[in-house]
Amino acid sequence: MGLLTGSTGLIGTGLGGIALDKAIQRDADLEPSQSFNLLVDDPLSFTEARQVVVSSRLISILSAVAAPLCMCTFIFPGSVNFFVFLGLAQFIIFITLSPVNSALLWVLPLSERPLGIAFTTLCIHILGDAISPAIIGEIKEATGSWNRSLLLGCLPLVLTVFLWLLAWRSASKNVGRLKIVL
Repeated sequence: MGLLTGSTGLIGTGLGGIALDKAIQRDADLEPSQSFNLLVDDPLSFTEARQVVVSSRLISILSAVAAPLCMCTFIFPGSVNFFVFLGLAQFIIFITLSPVNSALLWVLPLSERPLGIAFTTLCIHILGDAISPAIIGEIKEATGSWNRSLLLGCLPLVLTVFLWLLAWRSASKNVGRLKIVL
């Protein structure tokens, strides 16, 4: 299990950076000479703003693929199915890490980037691996089923899909407004 998580983490995170670079290169509307205020007081270049759009789009798509794969891990019986679906879900979730961190860095002023990354890492651990065992355990006690409790534990991924779609839509609108002004 540790080998599966470690290998999907290492390979997925690296491929996430490559996928983001490719997605940004495919985006034809990048114009590095313009700047505007997307979320912070320091103006972002048009390129950075467009990269936030591309990042959030990529994360939305990947999250929409990962959520059902995670659920399939606990729907289809058998250890082979478990490891195949779990490996695929973890791999895709790890691919999102590079775009998530890149988007975060692009919207924060340079002086706040280390704190932003540190706070994000803290939140991931507090809301993820620190509290999830207790929540899953409580659900297991209430339902009497590990399968059901772990399946319900995948539901936050569905919320993630909607939140990233919202981020993608919001960032796209801001970039679209800038194009009209220019």
